[in-house]
Amino acid sequence: MEFDPLPSFSIPPSVWTLARIVGIGGAALLLRRLIGGAIQALGSKISSRSDPNAGMRFQTLARALRHVVDVVTLIVAGMLILSELGISIAPILATAGVAGVAIGFGAQAFVRDYLGGLLILVEDQMRQGEVVRIGNYVGTVEELTLRFVRLRDMDGKVVFIPNGEIKIVENLTREFARPLIDIRVPHEADVERAIQVIQATIEKACTEEGWAGVLSEPEVMGVQELGASSVVIRARVKVVPPIQQWAARRFLLQRIKRAFDQEGIEIPITQIGVTIRKNESQS
Repeated sequence: MEFDPLPSFSIPPSVWTLARIVGIGGAALLLRRLIGGAIQALGSKISSRSDPNAGMRFQTLARALRHVVDVVTLIVAGMLILSELGISIAPILATAGVAGVAIGFGAQAFVRDYLGGLLILVEDQMRQGEVVRIGNYVGTVEELTLRFVRLRDMDGKVVFIPNGEIKIVENLTREFARPLIDIRVPHEADVERAIQVIQATIEKACTEEGWAGVLSEPEVMGVQELGASSVVIRARVKVVPPIQQWAARRFLLQRIKRAFDQEGIEIPITQIGVTIRKNESQS
């Protein structure tokens, strides 16, 4: 008994091309997911084992890294797909090279901003929620990205500062603060007595409810300046957390004013003397 041979099937080249294109797309998506998952897992591990600020900095870097991975994956997958379709990528690469040079000249500031943001995050110069001074601007850091820093000043205005423009960062709320308090007393006052009153007042304020544990290490440094109408006595205190330093300074000035009133120590008033001379030729 003879059997007819099985018919031979040949897969058209277009089907193989379509399968390879689908495979390239699937591999690109899989690679993107694997790298994104690895970055996310590393970020969770850092956040759980280290301080929250380190985790926050890593998350900012991770967003930029995922963006770079997406762009590189898209470009490579696109070139492979074009090659499968029989489209030569050599002219595209040449055009991209010329365009890249032109864009590079125009995007210098953009690249500088990203490099500056990377250094700010790696060196931990500032964190979200801290109060910093950048140039002429002072405010709370609301957002910190690789491109810019968003500050909200004391008046509520929002300022966007490109990272490439940041030269010096003055962090006002890192770890602790020591606000300086200058108190003026008249020249006629007993300076030694005024210093004792200020020292005792600040020490007592450090134990008051709501401020115990926030204020510590009170110090009256002594006479800071001899002015025309007053003597300036300087004091300072350690404040933790440092974000409380401005409220602490107002609180201490209020307590010192009350203590001065009780001790009869006056706050000097600036006086201006005017001398009127009579013109002798008119007499």
